[in-house]
Amino acid sequence: MSFGIYVHYPYCARVCPYCDFNVVARRSIPHVRYADAILAELDVRAPLFAGRGDVVSIYFGGGTPGLWPASQIARVLAALNAHFQVCPDVEVTIEFNPEDASESTFRDLNEIGVNRLSLGAQSFQSDLLEKLGRQHGPNDIVNAVRWAQASLTNNINIDLIHGYLGQGLSDALGDLEHAIGLGVKHISSYQLTIEEKTVFGREVQAGARFLQPELRLLEMFRSIRSTLINAGYSTYEISSAALPGYRSQHNLIYWTGRDYLALGAGAHGFYQTESGGGVRWGNLCSPEGYMEAAHAGRPAVQFNQRSTEKERYEELLMMGLRMEDGLVVTERMQSYFADNAARCARLGLLIIEGGRWMVSPRGREILDAVTLEMIA
Repeated sequence: MSFGIYVHYPYCARVCPYCDFNVVARRSIPHVRYADAILAELDVRAPLFAGRGDVVSIYFGGGTPGLWPASQIARVLAALNAHFQVCPDVEVTIEFNPEDASESTFRDLNEIGVNRLSLGAQSFQSDLLEKLGRQHGPNDIVNAVRWAQASLTNNINIDLIHGYLGQGLSDALGDLEHAIGLGVKHISSYQLTIEEKTVFGREVQAGARFLQPELRLLEMFRSIRSTLINAGYSTYEISSAALPGYRSQHNLIYWTGRDYLALGAGAHGFYQTESGGGVRWGNLCSPEGYMEAAHAGRPAVQFNQRSTEKERYEELLMMGLRMEDGLVVTERMQSYFADNAARCARLGLLIIEGGRWMVSPRGREILDAVTLEMIA
């Protein structure tokens, strides 16, 4: 048994117009008080994860955790080590914006045990970065990668966005080639999504357009995938590709339905129950409300949901079908979804092989529809 830990840092210097995560823009950030709240919440939640095995991944996400001083991150890591058995080779990831990077910051993070970097590059094109509301330029990305490779880690992920209206196929592939040329070990290429409660979402409701037509999006998806494969990356998940030995251990926890402890404002966690179901919770989104509750010694819970065994298997399907090699099928999963799987296989959308269910190349391109058909 093993589990992961996610620590959410909700603060940003500016909120991007497409961002739907739990983030707030603050000029003055209560770094120490927020770390104190994380430690207080950990004291409350740690007993729920006693006996669930070793910690194999710790992930600092946001928001912009690159703004959090290394001294406060070190406090959190020390507390996690005090509460749990942490694997010697634990993957410790931090998300970073290129404009916040520096050699000295990366040296400090290296000294406290951070060993993986996820860089929010999004694009190497200045005009697209401006449209996406980003605060960095292409050179900032290159500098951040080089500094990280020299002072922090060689285990670097770059996030890219494709599908913005006006972004041509050559532009999207050019971004990809830039990332590959930097020698990063992991690339996450996401299609731009327009969420209702974002700036872009409100503008779309007023008649604006931001996304490429469906056929162009499909062309981009196919070309990005083939370019990554030809460069030696394994496209092991619908939006993620890695060189051998560099798959994201933290994301694999999510995609394979394992337990993860979540700490921080708006963070969501999950653990399995003896009945075969699970418990999923979400913390208060407001950083101020979260800190007030944590400092008072009570869980800062916004919702707490129990799922049945069938509902947990539905979640496993939804996540597992995103994986290139699919998911291992148990007898219980067969009992719930075998008929649906057989129907999808007859339609050429699913491959049933070696005790696994995997989407076919055709199914991968309409993954949402296949998932709905599997859990119908």
